[in-house]
Amino acid sequence: MVEQLRNPNTETLQILMEEVTNVGAVQGGQLYIKITKGDLVYRAYRLGEAFQIVGTNAAPLFPELRSEFLSGRSTWGSECGLLFIGAEAWPVFLEGLTKRNQQVQIAAMSGLSFSNVPPSIAQLAFPYLCRFATNLSESVLFRGFAQRSIVELAVKPEIKNPALMRITNVETNWFNRCVIIDEIGYAGFDNKDVRQFLGRTSKDENKHVREMSEKALRLLDASRNGK
Repeated sequence: MVEQLRNPNTETLQILMEEVTNVGAVQGGQLYIKITKGDLVYRAYRLGEAFQIVGTNAAPLFPELRSEFLSGRSTWGSECGLLFIGAEAWPVFLEGLTKRNQQVQIAAMSGLSFSNVPPSIAQLAFPYLCRFATNLSESVLFRGFAQRSIVELAVKPEIKNPALMRITNVETNWFNRCVIIDEIGYAGFDNKDVRQFLGRTSKDENKHVREMSEKALRLLDASRNGK
């Protein structure tokens, strides 16, 4: 089967596309639940594995995958196919951010969480993601997807870091806040504003936020000292 996927023919590609359609629109939150063999989430993950093997050979499916993705008919299966086809995926994910369908937006944010997003796409996606990340009328899950995408984007530190601090100040969920603070520490964006920010969050009422802030400060100190 693996060999067949590495050297796909028209029939193999069509079988993959039929599975994309059959899996349909897996909800974003379902990706974090226990996977049971044979259920939709399991099949979506297996599709990802299959498309990873096929890689750019799946390019003939691009128009169908794009249509399935942007329509919201089959988000996660089509996202996997688009990702492994290559650079053509990035404009599709960017367009997905503009759709009204929230599952399409979430899948687009998930696609943009991969670290090889081109800077040109990252800069265009950044304003959308910042708006999503600070919209408290949306679910914690939705905001989390946006925040994780921002963490991965190749955006200039002088633009990205103030945004991360603003998002943390707005965010009400302690886990989401910890993820962002952790990024600030590991990224090594060390300046007076960052130090003051982490000084404040190190006194947060939530224990986990305090601990993550102290960890971030230690990382900045180690980076400054060349360790």
